[in-house]
This record gives sequence, structure tokens and C-alpha cells, in this order.
Amino acid sequence: MSTEEAKEFKFSAEGASPPIITSPDPINPYFFINGESEYIDIRGNAEPGDRLKLYSGDMEIATTTSSSKGEFVFKDVLFMLGKNSFTLVAVSSQGYESRPTEINYMVSAPTAPTIEFPSDGDKIYTSDDVKIVFVRGKATTGINVEVMVNGKVAGIVEVDTTGFYEVADVELPLGDVEITARTVSRVENVRYYSAAAKAIVKVSKDTVPPKAVNLSGTSNGTINRLTWTRSPESDFLAYKILRTDPFSNPDISTDDVLATITDVNTTVFTDEPPVPDRAYYYTIWVLDEAENFISSNVLDLPKIIIGLELNPLSEYKDYKELSRNRYWYSEYELKNTSNVEVTVRFDYFIKAYPSGNPNPDSWFVKLWQVGGSYLYESGGIGEETESSAETISETTTTVTGVTTTTVEEAAESDEMEEEGETTTITLEPGESVPIAVKIFNNNADPKDILTVKFDGYCLLPMEDEQNTIIPEVTTGKIWVVAK
Repeated sequence: MSTEEAKEFKFSAEGASPPIITSPDPINPYFFINGESEYIDIRGNAEPGDRLKLYSGDMEIATTTSSSKGEFVFKDVLFMLGKNSFTLVAVSSQGYESRPTEINYMVSAPTAPTIEFPSDGDKIYTSDDVKIVFVRGKATTGINVEVMVNGKVAGIVEVDTTGFYEVADVELPLGDVEITARTVSRVENVRYYSAAAKAIVKVSKDTVPPKAVNLSGTSNGTINRLTWTRSPESDFLAYKILRTDPFSNPDISTDDVLATITDVNTTVFTDEPPVPDRAYYYTIWVLDEAENFISSNVLDLPKIIIGLELNPLSEYKDYKELSRNRYWYSEYELKNTSNVEVTVRFDYFIKAYPSGNPNPDSWFVKLWQVGGSYLYESGGIGEETESSAETISETTTTVTGVTTTTVEEAAESDEMEEEGETTTITLEPGESVPIAVKIFNNNADPKDILTVKFDGYCLLPMEDEQNTIIPEVTTGKIWVVAK
């Protein structure tokens, strides 16, 4: 009330009595409200029948009349955060005005939080009918924050020691979505809420995968440098760079991710692989905001080089010419000279090629394993006879008069465990495996020239998943003589 207005009051000894405010408590005029403002009733006592005027500053904001019991109430008075000053005047039935009753209230509320993510106005994409997100923001440490989506509670969490809160697994429906967050405090067992922070986002459905980028690169043996074309996606989310061994499909897996890049303009990455000069697979996955994704081409760096060598370890050179009732025996080392791990698949890995046999592919032997060595014995197609040689103690099989056996004696052959019609050996770069071959001449044609060829398949890390025939490695020619 202004000074001028106060001068107009008709004060009199016989005038109206000043009204008394009973609620909110004028003795303890400090209290909490919910949010930034709240409507609260002001109650009190005055002479019965008095007309009461309520002022906020210089403005009259409400009037009421006291009851026959001298009670009055001003309904739904607006209280704001901070200092709230009111003046109350009673006017008697004779028109006399009382002295003003003044009261100041200090109003508090929990400090409002902020919403850092999602941001107000964000466009959010999903490949489903809902989008699962986290809601993150700042608030006073130790206080609780309630997050709501379109008016429904999505979660309540406590603010951590760094002043952040995060509510996970919040479901956002399609369309315009209102996300609110407010802090919650208890004062004398009464729960009070802060003003709400708001973020209105638009959720749209997108099931179209992004366009793939083209990956290329160079290697100096120790450093692999990747470059790729920039993604044109307007809802681009991230590049994920993956590195795998060539036998592993470079699928999108967190176990193989080297880096996640969220800047669409970054199109270069340098990798120092764990093993120098070894080839690895690289691919770049592009993700959009709807979590659709697509892979680039698969790139091998350094370029994959495949090589296998068969080197003799020892040889009975006297029997390079294979006489009747004699045997030829040799040990070899099959070595992986590739720059990648190679898996060699042996179906019928060793084949005997006699020059006089019209169907040389009918001669083959199977792979067995004894201890750490891979050995071979016959098991082919053709005319079979029992060996009459006294120098060989094993039971052998003859094919057109030439027999191949393992180097092990008959007593040890019972310990062999056949690994199946197909056997594989995986060799790291530079790794080798021993192979032994023993051939007995039971009744061979003296004109034959026998070659034992190591023949099989090498499972290579090719994008078309095709097998590659092992480069031909043989024992060399073995001459069958009549001696």
C-alpha cells in the first residue's frame, strides 16, 4: 500500500480493529512450496462482518468478508519463490478502516534440475515403435530427481557426488514427447518438488539403413592407416572401426571395436596392430540415430599373402629308387609362409601318382595323428592285396602293387585316433607341422614313376568364402625299379 493510500484510511478509536493472520504461520514465515509458485490460502481473524482487503505491494489483489465467528479466508493466493509481502486492511460496517497488518513470507523450493540430454528441440530417430534412451542432467548432490515422460513417471534416481543424475531405459513413444525432470525434497516429512525442467523432442521412425562408406588404406608393416569416404547421412550417429583376424567375420561387435568416431567429417584412423607385418581385417560400420547400421567393404592390411612350403627333414636317399619288397620313407615339414593364420583342410591330403596308372586320382591316403606328429597310411580305392614283405610288420593295403603306410610300428598303430574324413590344422604365420610318409613296393610296375603329392585345401580369409587349393608340394619323383 502506498503512503498516499494509507493517508486516505479513516482511522478512529471507534474504527475497525486490525485483522490478524493465522495461516500461513506469521511467527515462522519461512516455508516450502512446490515448483516456482504455488497458490495458498491466507486465513485469519477480524471483527464479524468486516470487509477485508488484501494488497500485494500497491495492488489490491483480493477482498473477502469475515464470518459471524470473525474468521476470514483469501482463497488461492499466489506465492512466488523468494520474499512475498502482503498488507491486510479491515473495513468496518460503519466504513472505518483499520490500521494495516503487514506480513512478509520467505518462500523456498528444491532447486530445479537441468536436462542435459536429450536437449529441447532434438529430433530423435528409431527403427522401432519406441526409442529407448537415457535422460541425464545436473542437480544438487544427494537429492532425488524424478523424470517423467508425457506426465508419467519414468524413474527416480539420486544425484551422484559429481552433481549428475541419469535415468536409464526411458521409453519415448513416436511423435512429440515432453520430458520433465524435477528434484524432490522432504521437509518435516512433507515432500516438496522443484520447478520442472522440460525438454520437448520429436521421435520419428526410420528403418532405412545408412549408405556404406568405401574403405581403403596403406600399411608399412607396423602402422596401418585407414581412410574412408564421408558418410552423407543427415542423421549420422557414429563410425565404428573394427579389426579382426582374417578368419573372423568382422561383424559389428563391441569386442572388436578399435574406435567410435562421432564426428562425421573425421575420415582417417591410424592403427598400430598387436603383431607387426601380420594381415588383419578392417571394416567401418556406419550407424544412424535410429541405430540402423551398415558395413563398408572389408579391407586386409597388409595385403594377405598366402604361402605354404613342404621341406624335407630327413630322407633315406638309398631308396629314392624304390625296389620291390623295399620301402621309401621321408619326413617333411609343412610350413605356413603366409602373413595370416591359415587353416589347412585335409580331405584326402596325400595322393600317389604312378605314371602308368590311367586314373592316378584313385590313389589316396588318410590323415591320422599320433602325439604331435601328423602321419599317413593307405586307405584308397583299387585292387587290394595283403603285403608279403617281411620287412613291414603292419597290415598294409596295396594299390596296383604300391603300398603306403605310416611310419609307426604295428604295436603303436592301436593308439592312433582317426580324426574323421576331414581334418584341419591351423598354422600361425611361420608355424610348421611335421609330416612323415612311408611307401612300400609290394608288386609295382618297374616302369612306374611314383610321386606322392600333398594335396588339399587351404581355408583362406576370402570375402567370397571360397577355398583355395594349396600350392602343389610333392616328394619329387620316386623311381620304381626291378631290383
